[in-house]
Amino acid sequence: MRILAIPLSAEMHSDIVDACRVLCDLPSLLQFTQDDPSLIHESPPIWLLALVDLCVLQGDAAPLERIAGIIEQRAKDGIVSRQQVSQVVQVLLKGGRVAAALRLVRDVLLSPLPGPAAESVSERLPRSLTSSLVAALVKANDAVCLRTFAEMLATDHQRFDLDGDALSQLLLHIIAVRDTQIWPFVSAC
Repeated sequence: MRILAIPLSAEMHSDIVDACRVLCDLPSLLQFTQDDPSLIHESPPIWLLALVDLCVLQGDAAPLERIAGIIEQRAKDGIVSRQQVSQVVQVLLKGGRVAAALRLVRDVLLSPLPGPAAESVSERLPRSLTSSLVAALVKANDAVCLRTFAEMLATDHQRFDLDGDALSQLLLHIIAVRDTQIWPFVSAC
């Protein structure tokens, strides 16, 4: 794996990434990027996009949590799409990485992106994503994450497609947590 200590051409880098993609070899891709963390910052971002795609494909939340900040920045640059970010959020939620998922929802999916990444952000988040968020929040039982989500709801509640069951589940959990700091946000909804 230390082959990357030797200077490689862009074509060789591309060949390595392609091979990892074709073989669905996430462990090797992770090893390469751990041996040389600068790879996921390179442009064109072949290493980052391959890592995101394979982590989503295999449902591996841990590496995505580690590079969530990079994914956020690349989304703002228009390199990672909103659809990819939504997929990353779903994997993070299934893996119990609720705080990282909430940051991506708040700072990418609910935010207008500048420049070439400018897209309409008036649409609601998919109901499946909102339901997954609520289920993960209830399971995590984390007051800070719950407060963050309540604040997001109060600020932009029309963007969340919450069905009656999910909303009831959320409100019952908020009552059970007894965090009085959450109530102003809930009342605003």
